Amino acid sequence: MPWAAPRFCKTPGHPAFTGRRCPECSKVWDRERGSASSRGYDQHWRQLREAVLAAEPLCRFCAAQGRVTAATEADHIQPLRLRPDLRLVPSNIRPLCTPCHRQVTAGFNRERGGGGRSQEGIGGCRSGLPGPETEPHTAHEFSPPMDSSGKGPS
Repeated sequence: MPWAAPRFCKTPGHPAFTGRRCPECSKVWDRERGSASSRGYDQHWRQLREAVLAAEPLCRFCAAQGRVTAATEADHIQPLRLRPDLRLVPSNIRPLCTPCHRQVTAGFNRERGGGGRSQEGIGGCRSGLPGPETEPHTAHEFSPPMDSSGKGPS
């Protein structure tokens, strides 16, 4: 197996590394981030997460595209950083598979200025995935198709 070329961190004094992130910067970031419990993912969250995944076991985005994929993540529709008051509100939680959850989170972090720690975001996640809710009370309702006059079916 070929070796990866060493990469260099932008922070002065950090050694060369292989992989995705500088190990020294990762240590600092992990310390600043805090534990899962300190970020609001405690026993109450774990119970709500299990209830949401048991009630809706398929990924909501994949199901909207006609794919059957098991949901493994419980995602806050309104991100916890922006709406901590909705942390344990079931209507603010949607079940997603890991790839869909990563895409939503990456889209949110891109909107916030890369990394998600420097700026406040505006509203919910707009990642381009099908059916992204931006308010926790949004229901999945589909309107009948319109004809060219703007009227629904007769």
